[in-house]
Amino acid sequence: MTRGGPRGACAAGRRASPDPLPQRAGSMSREAPRTPPPASGVDVPGSVPPGRLRVWRVAGPETRSGVRGYDPRESREQRTEVRPMNTRSQRVLALLPLLAAALLAGPAAGQAIFGTAGDGNLAVAFPNPSGLPNPAQTTVTGLPANAQPHGVSPLDTDRAIVSDFGNSRLFVVRISTSQVLSTIDAGATFNGTGTIALNPAGDALLCSGSAVSGGNLVSSAAVVRNPRTTPAVQALRVSGVTRSYQTQGIVFDATGRAFVSHTNGISVLDPPYTSEAFVIAIPNPSPSTPVAGALAITPDGTTLLHADFYDSNGATSGGNGRVRVIRAPFSASNTGVLLPIPGGEGLDGVAVTPDGQKALVASAWSPKVWAISAPFGEASAVEEIPLPADFRATDAGFEDISISVDGQLALITGNSARDSETGAGGRLPALFLKAPFTRAGAQPFAVTVGSGDRIGRGAGSGRFVACEAPAAPVSLAVRPQGNASGPVTATDYLDLSWQPSTAGTPPTRYEWRINGDAYQSTTSHSVQGVPPRGRTDLVNLFVRGYACSPEKGPGPEAKSADYSMARPVASFTASATSVRVGETVTFTDTSSPQATSWIWFFGNSAACETCQNPSLAFSTPGTYGVVLLATNGSGTSASATTFVTVTSSGPPGARLPAFDETPPVLETEESLRFGPRARPTLWLSADEDAVVWLQLRTRSGELLAERRVVLTPGERTRLELGAYVPVETRERLDVRLVSDRPVRALFQEEHP
Repeated sequence: MTRGGPRGACAAGRRASPDPLPQRAGSMSREAPRTPPPASGVDVPGSVPPGRLRVWRVAGPETRSGVRGYDPRESREQRTEVRPMNTRSQRVLALLPLLAAALLAGPAAGQAIFGTAGDGNLAVAFPNPSGLPNPAQTTVTGLPANAQPHGVSPLDTDRAIVSDFGNSRLFVVRISTSQVLSTIDAGATFNGTGTIALNPAGDALLCSGSAVSGGNLVSSAAVVRNPRTTPAVQALRVSGVTRSYQTQGIVFDATGRAFVSHTNGISVLDPPYTSEAFVIAIPNPSPSTPVAGALAITPDGTTLLHADFYDSNGATSGGNGRVRVIRAPFSASNTGVLLPIPGGEGLDGVAVTPDGQKALVASAWSPKVWAISAPFGEASAVEEIPLPADFRATDAGFEDISISVDGQLALITGNSARDSETGAGGRLPALFLKAPFTRAGAQPFAVTVGSGDRIGRGAGSGRFVACEAPAAPVSLAVRPQGNASGPVTATDYLDLSWQPSTAGTPPTRYEWRINGDAYQSTTSHSVQGVPPRGRTDLVNLFVRGYACSPEKGPGPEAKSADYSMARPVASFTASATSVRVGETVTFTDTSSPQATSWIWFFGNSAACETCQNPSLAFSTPGTYGVVLLATNGSGTSASATTFVTVTSSGPPGARLPAFDETPPVLETEESLRFGPRARPTLWLSADEDAVVWLQLRTRSGELLAERRVVLTPGERTRLELGAYVPVETRERLDVRLVSDRPVRALFQEEHP
């Protein structure tokens, strides 16, 4: 077992793991790799100094019929009679490359990410792990130079959390861009070893590993609250130690109940994970070096699978491997039944397919994998999966298995590390295993993880992240080209824009359309210069996104606001429709949809072809009809006519003019009493537009108030004269009226 890598000092300058490894064959140290038992006459060193890893190999090939040095071609002996090919055979042969390509392409398995602590010390993303035999991979950027990516847990459809072995850090990684987004400091609570796993609700990340305190192995465990948004690290209490190398020590059922494997059994915790509900006591045949076995759970949550590292005699080799099957109802006393794994030894790494019909289990001592068929129990069918020659019988085995959400691909990794001083060892490939998971049907591939000198599957873990189609885009907009604030018209070239949603998987491309037009594709958030529509129908922009590799989508479609491309309905308002010569009238365009050009006609020789909101003072009395022609790229319309009546000029000045400066048509004066018990009122009316000047004076001639009143034909205007003078006024006042038109005036005095 390479309980090196992060479990020892596997790279120059790395911190040695405090977690001692269970000895194999009596004398193998914890820093040594999990290799097969030594061949006859070969001595294995007893211990390796801390901070150093030595990779020991068997002196000569060890063979077991059908196991060591197994060649899958030899298991399918075929005897065929050589005959000339007929035409049909030739056609079939010609199709074989196409069929092989189809088999290799396979279904989408989502994205994947590896932690290669102990080898390249990289986090490596696989956008399309199904693209075998050589799936594309990218190295995650933004990791510190001393990082040792180890445990991996999906966070959402495009993010994962990667633990940093021995450095008390958790990295949030976006897989589609292979970038570190943020770092969670776990402080003294969790040192980055062991297992990390997100609960089904996504609101708690459980972390369980090991450390050494005072020479004793102790738990290093935490629960990270709200890891997707505002992570907060709290201590996690369990009744044992999850070994530092164990990357599959935590599983959840659909309700969020957690099962944590450790040296004293399996702790069962219910949300919010503040205390244990109970502990399933797993018998430990080797009390001096207890091991926390790998865990898996069936999709229905009714069966736990525990890879027992030891056999019943406390040995890790000799072909006596077992998987412990624990069926619900779970309790402290329910330790399950044992399923023998023929040829199995040092079992570590187990996973169940999403349909619950198959499980895979791996050996840490040698590169071997077995498939178990449901129903799971002591009599389940077990068959070993033949592996290619890239996985040599003398190499270390595996310790971590992950199966894609579609159940079509398994990633099998871990237990590969290098000598921290010499650099020897490690560099072992990962195993990608395509379904069906049977001896005859499985397709194994050796995939090199990393690049250059930093290759090797490492002693960490690999996980699938279920990349999903992106959420609907937001902020859709349609604008005329070069005029972002202008109206959308039939003759404009159009600029389209949108933004990706902040939730879910970032899109890799978009499809857009206007109304019922055909979709067009782009990788940008905008499209410029869409040709003019040439018609005045209502416009909507529709956009949807695609993501992942292989591509998933389309995601939900977003629709823009309605954009009217109709010609404007011309209209305007006037600040006044009855003025005197020289008084200014302002005309305000209210056309909708918005116009882009205007022509005003003012009922005389004047016109304006560049004004949107003109102001005009008429110089001659008369009645003028004003009309607006409003135009945009969709057409032109004319407004209704608004008439403005202009009368001869009145007395100038900011205050009311002197009454004797303009010969009046009407002039009258009345004396009225003002006071708390008097309510003088004036009623005015006229048969044509008229202006009346009103003065209030004391009997001594002092001017108290002046008012200008505009009368409209056919309307009666009532004036409360007491409102124009101070409230303390208690006397008779002279009320004088002057008008340029005939006006009817009625004075009233009310005495309650």
